[in-house]
Amino acid sequence: MLRHVARIPAISRIPTEILIMIFVIYLEGCKKAKKWDLIYVCRAWKTAVLCMPYLWTRINFRAPDWIREHYIQRSGSRPLDVFIPTVQPPQGLTSLIISDTVARARKLTVLSTHKEVLEVLDSHLLGENFTLSRLEALIIGTAELPSFDPKPSILGKSVPPFFRSFTNISPNLKSVSLSLNSDVFPAEALLEVVQILASIQSLSTLEIYNLRERTLGGLRFNWAKPRPIAAMLKVLRFDDCASGCMAYFIASLEMPNLVTIELPDTPVDTESPDSRYLMNNMPYWFDDIDAALLDQYQGTLRRNTGSVLKITVEELTHTVEIGPIEGNAYPTLHFKFIIVDPDELHTASSIEKLTHPTKLWLAQTLSILAQQLPNFQCFVDELEIVSKVPTIFNFPVSADFEEESDSESESESESESDTDPEIEGTEKFFSFFYERNKIQTLKMARMYVNPFLEYLKDDPTLLPELSHLRLEDCHMEREVVKALYEERLGERPDLKDIELVHCVFYP
Repeated sequence: MLRHVARIPAISRIPTEILIMIFVIYLEGCKKAKKWDLIYVCRAWKTAVLCMPYLWTRINFRAPDWIREHYIQRSGSRPLDVFIPTVQPPQGLTSLIISDTVARARKLTVLSTHKEVLEVLDSHLLGENFTLSRLEALIIGTAELPSFDPKPSILGKSVPPFFRSFTNISPNLKSVSLSLNSDVFPAEALLEVVQILASIQSLSTLEIYNLRERTLGGLRFNWAKPRPIAAMLKVLRFDDCASGCMAYFIASLEMPNLVTIELPDTPVDTESPDSRYLMNNMPYWFDDIDAALLDQYQGTLRRNTGSVLKITVEELTHTVEIGPIEGNAYPTLHFKFIIVDPDELHTASSIEKLTHPTKLWLAQTLSILAQQLPNFQCFVDELEIVSKVPTIFNFPVSADFEEESDSESESESESESDTDPEIEGTEKFFSFFYERNKIQTLKMARMYVNPFLEYLKDDPTLLPELSHLRLEDCHMEREVVKALYEERLGERPDLKDIELVHCVFYP
């Protein structure tokens, strides 16, 4: 008997109860497509997985009736994820809603725009004594769809009655995602949506999609107070929305505990430094948003100890964050620049990314940022630039630094200086720093910073109030750093703290 047990693989001898505990932790963090991979390891694992109610909680009305019934039985008493797709009015919807099963829904996704579906939802969700006490997430008109699928909206020309009901029947609703059909969605309905959202007491995450400028029509921002208060809202996320519409939401709600505002990613073309094409009319993006933010948070901005602008450089994206250095006095603004193939910019539904970013991309990003959010950025006194690319990131280097060590090519450099993109990139890069003369703290990571330190050493008008410089995993020349330390005794008496962490020094 002992000899037989020894031959059983250790992976198959783990008690089922322990396996289930491990699987629950794994499944909560993995993607849907990976959830069934565990059944292929061995028979014992397959048995344990199939016994878990956790795997049977997604009730999809794309599936036949018998599959849905099987899932409902297997799910036990666990909260459900109910998915009503964009197909024809699904069979069994009425029976599910009038049963006790729908009361177990923790997440409800409604994509269908069919009149029959909306009538079923309106008639039963508004019934007496009906409640969705477990519901935490509501998705209307959007979902985790393949890229080729459209983003439908059931919020057409008016707000459906069942949407109004969630303020009363869902006391634990924390997340709402709405796709607003901007072609037909009137401004009056938008006003009602804002009021409904503010009345959801437990709402902490709000996502708004597919809202165009035409929806606002003659609607004006409600700068007057009091505004509806979304007291628990922490995350406000936009995608595929016009600037004015995003500003309208920011201006129309009082959000005292808001932590993050996420704006849509901006695809850009960096094929040429002279023609940085920005989709979504980027140069005018932030005008209304800047005014709305200043109106909401001007008092806390002025009282706050300071703001930080953080730029994270990755191979295909630059992530920008502007927010308070400490605490949550006002929200952090979050958005991304995504580099794309210029040949694909005409394709709205699919954008192919370039495999290599250009060397001047950071300079271009800073050049764009210099024109945006002037009111919000005027409070920035800390700047952080972090590179996450596999190799050390190089700043744009002008010919001045290259030609000091190679006098033979000086004449050639002068003849090309008018068109050299490296020189133009350097000018754009440093103009950003010259315009931010109130920055007191500067942090950089994983970069070759020698050109920047040269400028900092030679020109005291560059960041004149700089008091703290932190360089981590950066590469530089030892003599330049030595000269900068000496500058603290002369031209830069305010630069009291220079931190060098895991840096590489060249002789």
